[in-house]
Amino acid sequence: MAKMDEWSMRLTSEEQVAPSTIRSYQCTLRQFTEFLVDARYSWTAACEREFGPGKHPVAICHEWNTIAHLNDYEGDPEARPFTREEIQKFLDYADEQVERAVNGRRKGALAPYRDATLFKVMYGWGLRRTETSKLDIADWGRNPAAPEFGRYRRTPGRAGQALGDQRQVRGLPGRAGPAEGPDSPLDKARLRQPPFRGRD
Repeated sequence: MAKMDEWSMRLTSEEQVAPSTIRSYQCTLRQFTEFLVDARYSWTAACEREFGPGKHPVAICHEWNTIAHLNDYEGDPEARPFTREEIQKFLDYADEQVERAVNGRRKGALAPYRDATLFKVMYGWGLRRTETSKLDIADWGRNPAAPEFGRYRRTPGRAGQALGDQRQVRGLPGRAGPAEGPDSPLDKARLRQPPFRGRD
């Protein structure tokens, strides 16, 4: 058991392995030792028969010498995903910025409206950042299984993590609402965008 403590300490202090990784190692070792000492597999009797009385495997991973899984997220706090409550607050804040710009009767209301729309599209359709940056209106398509969502129900994730990675992304009910017609955030953003006249 002292070897177990020494090994865990080396992973923490010398190799600086993440706690979640150490816990995974310890869980794997615990499962293996539990298999060895389980009476259903007769490993204890086999070891005593081969190596002598009292020489058999024992459990070395316990609650007091292993890392407990206490938090839902064990990664870098700066990269922690939002909770549903935090996402709602974030989207509400984005909408408030639009209302503040519109009520202020000054230029620049289109930019926060564009940003709020993109945030909702990313969340509603589960798009990656790169996929969102490459998104175009022509990418959107209908989903025959959900005609009530119109032509904005499905979009291909054409700029994935790997070269040539393309996937069909469908909005989730409750996250991506009906997105076609006068109430569509995308259509509203397009209507408010001034036309590009090019160079004279």
